[in-house]
Amino acid sequence: NILLSQLALLGAAGLVLSSIAVRPLRRALDSRGCQWLGRVSFSLYLVHVPIIATLTFLLGDGRWWLVALLTIPSALLVAWGFNRVVERPSHRLARWVSTAVTTLIERFRVTRSDVQSADVQSAPPAADGAPASAPSSPTLSRTR
Repeated sequence: NILLSQLALLGAAGLVLSSIAVRPLRRALDSRGCQWLGRVSFSLYLVHVPIIATLTFLLGDGRWWLVALLTIPSALLVAWGFNRVVERPSHRLARWVSTAVTTLIERFRVTRSDVQSADVQSAPPAADGAPASAPSSPTLSRTR
């Protein structure tokens, strides 16, 4: 089992290095088909097993060759649809949420720094005449 995983790691490393060093392989991986397959790969990963299981249940495992023949185009088609309907919109939503949260954090930081600078300016001078420093943990009053 350990030998098998080491061989898989070696094969993956060889493929990565080959894709960098071997120009025809790099050109093939830069093709539109490979780029498309890379875009739908996560969706394909998610949908291929349920498709195989469903076709095997419907056709029987004795017709494995037919299951394999039907799984490939079916899985690619379903993965394309899943990518368009679920994956892309969820990526857009994640970007929107990330931007919204970042904006809120920045607004909070600006508000907090305004409160801290106001505390320093309005603080009474120290007994020795030196300017007072800002409190170590300012509290923000919030009304509900």
